[in-house]
Amino acid sequence: MKLIQIKGQISLFDDQPKTINIPLPKEETKDNPVFLNLIDKYRNLCARIARVEDKLYIEIDDKTLSFKQDGELSGIFIKDMLLRPKDEIIVANEYKPITEEQKQTLQKIKTDKFIKRKSDNNILIQFDKFCIAIYP
Repeated sequence: MKLIQIKGQISLFDDQPKTINIPLPKEETKDNPVFLNLIDKYRNLCARIARVEDKLYIEIDDKTLSFKQDGELSGIFIKDMLLRPKDEIIVANEYKPITEEQKQTLQKIKTDKFIKRKSDNNILIQFDKFCIAIYP
């Protein structure tokens, strides 16, 4: 093949690509040392430990303890608190079974694919653009 060049023409292969240095954003660590100490303290004594937004919830006996980021107790709630799909379950020592109402709802939706977390009462069904949570 014959090379044809016109005056003023630029070749794509002669121009060197420019290197751009993009600074990487610093990753904020989610591991709060106070939370890590609480998790280690209650890991074997609790039914489950969950992180909900900026609080830590620990289920012990018949209650749920809520801790702020500084480790201060911020509230005592009922056991078996409902969790949302975005809440993180850190420790799961107790299995929570699917209820009959949830089974009936699954049959109505006509799906056999769902997500059931070990220590969560909810059933999650993932679709293309959204997620459905079936609460007990």
